[in-house]
Amino acid sequence: RAADEEEDGGERHRSYRRGERWHESGGGAGGGGEEGAEGLEGEPPRARARREAAPAAPTTLEEMRELVTSGEFERLTVPALRDWLKAQGIVASGKKSDLVDRVRAVV
Repeated sequence: RAADEEEDGGERHRSYRRGERWHESGGGAGGGGEEGAEGLEGEPPRARARREAAPAAPTTLEEMRELVTSGEFERLTVPALRDWLKAQGIVASGKKSDLVDRVRAVV
């Protein structure tokens, strides 16, 4: 069984092993672990703010130059940056910040 239940003075507590979600608590002072996850009673859960989609991967130096000028190139994915750098014959290893620095140096 995934949960261990304890009876403590009429209050029921449920604790889960590491890596499993805890979702039930007894009704004592400070209890109620679910309130934060679903908002206040009667309110719907809040939606997360959506991120804008990454710009289309550039294929030419001119397209990359436009993205660098607008500041949008930093939103490119690591695979898109790597593909572009490889196409230009430039080393494409390292962290995203390394790739961004190399793109800036070329453009």
